[in-house]
Amino acid sequence: MLYCKDCQLLCEQECPQCGSRSLRKPQANDPVLLGVFEPAIAFGVESILKDNHIPYEKFGNLGAAVTLYVGTAMETYRFFVPYGEYRKSVSLVEELTGPAEPSQEHE
Repeated sequence: MLYCKDCQLLCEQECPQCGSRSLRKPQANDPVLLGVFEPAIAFGVESILKDNHIPYEKFGNLGAAVTLYVGTAMETYRFFVPYGEYRKSVSLVEELTGPAEPSQEHE
């Protein structure tokens, strides 16, 4: 597995988001996209990561102004975890949501 530092994604030969082939071996602290989740699932993912002391960053895709206007029902959240915690995080999320599909959703 290689790492696209611009998109923060794990890739095989080419980044599926930006098309870059300038990939490198991931480092333990590199932030990696764990997944994109709807609000109900995001709450559970956040709880699992906190309970297991896994550092993470969570970003809403719509932004605060839009969320205030339309509510959180249409929001999705991107979670990033350090590469060193990625496998454990995936395993924990799969316990919550079931096995992931072969390709990650990218925003």
